[in-house]
Amino acid sequence: RFTKTLFIHGINDSIIPFIHGKILSKLIPKKYYYDFVKLEKGDHNNLIKLNKDSVFQNINNFISYCTNPENIVNNSIRNGYDNDNDNDDLIDLNPSVSNIEDTRKK
Repeated sequence: RFTKTLFIHGINDSIIPFIHGKILSKLIPKKYYYDFVKLEKGDHNNLIKLNKDSVFQNINNFISYCTNPENIVNNSIRNGYDNDNDNDDLIDLNPSVSNIEDTRKK
């Protein structure tokens, strides 16, 4: 179980190409996807400086969504795509890292 995912990426990012951010956002299952924000100004390390209002507004909207009581059920975020009452549409806000397989080379 996961929470929603917000992507904020600049089109002129010289460290992580914009297309990589778009591809990654497309790999997230729709029920865990929140939004992809494309920023026209800035590079990797100056996005906030050059897009302050947009960045903070998008983060604020994301936090508001995640903390809205209508979206929270039993300390989980309802994914918004499945309105039935089974637990498939609940997203654990405190996932256990023990559920993540260690794929690093030893």
